[in-house]
Amino acid sequence: MSETVEFRSNGSAASGYLVKPRSGSGPGVLVIQEWWGLDSGIKSMADRLGAAGFVALAPDLYHGEVAGHNEMDKAARLMQSMPAERAGRDMSGAVDYLSSHSAVTTKGIGVVGFCMGGMLSFLIAANRPDKVKALVPFYGFPHGAMEPDWSALSASIRGHMAEHDDYFPPAAARA
Repeated sequence: MSETVEFRSNGSAASGYLVKPRSGSGPGVLVIQEWWGLDSGIKSMADRLGAAGFVALAPDLYHGEVAGHNEMDKAARLMQSMPAERAGRDMSGAVDYLSSHSAVTTKGIGVVGFCMGGMLSFLIAANRPDKVKALVPFYGFPHGAMEPDWSALSASIRGHMAEHDDYFPPAAARA
C-alpha cells in the first residue's frame, strides 16, 4: 500500500514515498534518506515499517535525483549541493503532512534516519519538538557548526553509532 505523495513545503511542493500498513492506520514515522537519495533501499525500509504497522513517509530531499551505490562522487555532489534550508523545509513539511494524515493514529511521530539521514533526523527533531516524539538515528549526528539549539529537543532517542569513527567520534556521540 505505497504511493508517491506531494505535500506543502514553505510555499512550494515536495514529494515523498508513503506506505500505509495493511490495517490502514498506525503510528507515523518519517524515514530520512542516506546520501544516495530516495532509492530502493529507503523505499524498502519504509515498506518494512508499513508491514510492521506504521504509516511511513520518506521525503525526497533530492527532488528526484538518486545516486547508485557505486556512484560515490555523485552521492557526495548531491549531498553537498542540497540546500540545507530546503531540506529543512521539506522535512518540516513532511512532518506536518504525516502528523495530520488521516491514517496516523498518534499525536506525535517518530523519525528514523540513516547516515546523512541520521544527522538530519536530529535536526528535524530539534526543530520540530511539537510533533517529533521519538528519534532513531542510524549513524550520523550534527556536531560542531552543524549543531542545532538542543534546548527544545524533547524526543526520546535511541541512537546507533559506530564505535570506531573519525568523522562521528564516539565521544561526540555520547556528548
